[in-house]
Amino acid sequence: MKSNPARKELQASGEPSSTLTRLTAILLLIGTIAVPTLLILHDMLGIDEDSGALAFPAYQRHPISVFLTYYALMATGVLFVLLGPLVYRMYTHLQTPLRLLVLICMVVAGSTQMIAASRWLIVLPYFSHIYTNPQTDAATHAALDVAYQGTSYFLGLTIGEFFYNIFSGLWSVFLAVMLLRSSHRNVWFHWIGIIGGVGIMLGSFEQIFVNTAPGSIFLSLLTVGHVAWVIWLVGIAIALLVNKPSVLQREPQSMVQEPVDLSTERQ
Repeated sequence: MKSNPARKELQASGEPSSTLTRLTAILLLIGTIAVPTLLILHDMLGIDEDSGALAFPAYQRHPISVFLTYYALMATGVLFVLLGPLVYRMYTHLQTPLRLLVLICMVVAGSTQMIAASRWLIVLPYFSHIYTNPQTDAATHAALDVAYQGTSYFLGLTIGEFFYNIFSGLWSVFLAVMLLRSSHRNVWFHWIGIIGGVGIMLGSFEQIFVNTAPGSIFLSLLTVGHVAWVIWLVGIAIALLVNKPSVLQREPQSMVQEPVDLSTERQ
């Protein structure tokens, strides 16, 4: 059985296979679209992160919607954890330490998102069940409210928003810079990724200055950063799906016959 010369050349050059490229592009497209969509659904559900007295009744009104939304949000965290090694492998031909930094930051960002979303699947239903029980007294209500606020601040605002935005912005900037250095076409497009990553990182400080004048500025930076981030990653995913690896666009040398010079006289 003869081996494919194009595949041999593809492996020798370090270029990613078409299967790896398509898989990475599809997962990247799903994750990029899912994150902002699920965050919008989170706001629509009205789960207050500062008050258990408001969050628990809201959960009782929409238990299935809350479960599905935050389970999907946790799944997107798993998705980005898996995307880290895929992106690392896909750009293996780029010998730069930025590739490892992208892997580390992407895995950490996905892990923080998983942990933060899990609180809605574990803590919220448990607290809500006790809180809405008619036999629960006022002291228990107050204790549950305090416990909910502490859990929300630690798992939600600290891990799920602050650290998630920091590491998401970092891997986005590292990936954009890596692609910017390695590409001579559409260089301007990767600047969108840098702007998006920086905006997300700066926007993470919105939690520190919440309910203050600087807080609104950081919130605006976070919004602009997420919009640029989505545009950039969707563009990358589409480009990976549409464009073929450069090696496959070239005709293998083993299949090209050299012309024979018939004008040379035989000795």
